[in-house]
Amino acid sequence: ATWLPLQNNLPHTPIAWLTVQEDFDDLVVATWGRGFWIMDDIAPLQELTPAVLNERVHLFDPRPAYAFALREPTTSESFAAEFDPPSTSGHNPPYGAAINYYLNTPTSSAVTVTISDEKGKAIRTLTGPGAYGLNRVWWNLRPSGSADFVGIVTPPGQGGGGGGGGGGRGAANPLVTPGSYRVKLSVEGTELES
Repeated sequence: ATWLPLQNNLPHTPIAWLTVQEDFDDLVVATWGRGFWIMDDIAPLQELTPAVLNERVHLFDPRPAYAFALREPTTSESFAAEFDPPSTSGHNPPYGAAINYYLNTPTSSAVTVTISDEKGKAIRTLTGPGAYGLNRVWWNLRPSGSADFVGIVTPPGQGGGGGGGGGGRGAANPLVTPGSYRVKLSVEGTELES
């Protein structure tokens, strides 16, 4: 009954096919120009009901995040791009957990997203945009300060702790351990948790 444009940075080009990658709810678009365009994690769009649109603030349930070791490409992997760089290349989403929320009016006050561990201890506070509509912030799976946080993991090659314990020499801000974490969104006196 209603059609709304959702252009973002999708080029104006004929579209050959649309599909949703089921594991991550990514919208994949194939164009007649032999290109692909991907909108990461459309779950908030799928959940954007009239009831949600009428709420002042809505926090969507985050999807699971995965911890993995980032690495630079090997010589053979980067050889083609190094000597024949593409005119337009894609970019992976930021590392970590995407936290999505909706605001039905813009706000000039601070929007904060607080991450807490299973015991309720706040381990990271992020500042989010206060724009009208869907907003997304990324948590890089690291606590604010790791000195007093015991549930940490240092990936191999990132701080000397190996994959297991509490980091090692040079591990300034290691990853949190796998587990469940709480998200609290605070906007103009409204607090929502997921």
